[in-house]
Amino acid sequence: MAELTAVAVQTVSANGNVLFTDDIGFRGCNRQLVYHRPGTGTVSVRGLPGCNFTPLTIIYGANIAVPTGGTVGEISLALAVDGEVIGSTERLFTPAAADEYGNVTASAEILVPSWLPLSFAVVNTADQDILVQNASLIVKKS
Repeated sequence: MAELTAVAVQTVSANGNVLFTDDIGFRGCNRQLVYHRPGTGTVSVRGLPGCNFTPLTIIYGANIAVPTGGTVGEISLALAVDGEVIGSTERLFTPAAADEYGNVTASAEILVPSWLPLSFAVVNTADQDILVQNASLIVKKS
C-alpha cells in the first residue's frame, strides 16, 4: 500500500492537479509499483513483472471549497489516468458560501499493464480555482 497526503490548504487551478506533499506509507511490493516525488501531483505506477496486468485500487479524498472572491457554485475533483478523467470518480460539491468546505471521496479499480507504466492524478474538474485541504491518496494492490 502507498499513502500520500497533503494536509495544508492549497489552491488548485481549474484542470490542475492536487499536490501531495507527504508520502506516509509504502509497504510491501508497492515500493516497486508506485513512484511519487513529494510536492508533485502526478503518481506513476507500473505493473508487476511476469504479470500481464496488475490490478490496483486507487482511493482519493479531500475537503474542497470555493476561495474568497470566487464564484459560489458547483466544484469538483476527479481521478485522471494518463491525463484522461475517469468520469465515475468525479465528485461534486456545491457550497452555500465561499470558504465553506465539503468532503469528497472516490475510488477506482485500474489494471496496469506490465509493459506500460501509467500516471494518475487527482484533478480539479471545476471551471474555477478551488481550495483543497486534507487531501489523501491511497494506492493498493487489489
